[in-house]
Amino acid sequence: MSDVIRKINFKNIITESEEIKNLAFDWRNKYFVRCNMLKQAEITDAEHQNWLENLKTDDSEKYWVVYLDKKPIGAATLNLIDRKNKTAELEFYIGEQRYLGYGWEKKILDDFLKLIFSDEGLEKIISRVLVTNTGAYSIYMKNDFQMIDEYTDNVDGKELKVCVLKFMKTEWEGEQ
Repeated sequence: MSDVIRKINFKNIITESEEIKNLAFDWRNKYFVRCNMLKQAEITDAEHQNWLENLKTDDSEKYWVVYLDKKPIGAATLNLIDRKNKTAELEFYIGEQRYLGYGWEKKILDDFLKLIFSDEGLEKIISRVLVTNTGAYSIYMKNDFQMIDEYTDNVDGKELKVCVLKFMKTEWEGEQ
């Protein structure tokens, strides 16, 4: 990252333009993104459009486009949102490959945790990370996520190990 102060912003994909929604579709299908997901198969345009439509009424999932200043560079998602128990599963990625490896991943996670705990009112976050995704695993560990489980899952016909990580609002508050 440069010495210039740059800002990460999150914008709900529902309110974004068709161009940005299509960009999110393109990111999701890039090999370097999907090879680190629990669902690695490419998605179709019809699946993407159906998912976007479902986001309008599904309170258990939220998807934000991540901006670096005014440039869309990735995505952040909460799945399995449980408002009663104040829990959710977190996922995020950088879809613009040229932004990988410069520390933006950590900045995105830090800012996303603020959004999750301050704005969304959640108290416990889970993330499922493929063991082969060493970059993501390292970022979570540097942010004091705790491994609570590890299992093998069939991911598009391949047996892959998955780490289940958790992070609590109380831990985040202690770091602020």
